[in-house]
Amino acid sequence: MNASMIGRNIKRLREEKKITQQQLADALGITYQAVSKWECGTTLPDVTILPLIAEYFCVSIDSLFMENRL
Repeated sequence: MNASMIGRNIKRLREEKKITQQQLADALGITYQAVSKWECGTTLPDVTILPLIAEYFCVSIDSLFMENRL
């Protein structure tokens, strides 16, 4: 699993929606620091959070792991 690729996809989705890390964190019930760590490729989202991320952005979980998601 490539943490930086997943992070890039989450960041791209967040920026397309024009929301801050804090707004995404609030929607997912996590801290903005967690979102920042994902986007930097430092950590991966917990498997229990992946469905929430996908649902929030109206994408499949698989697309979060794809190199060229869009």
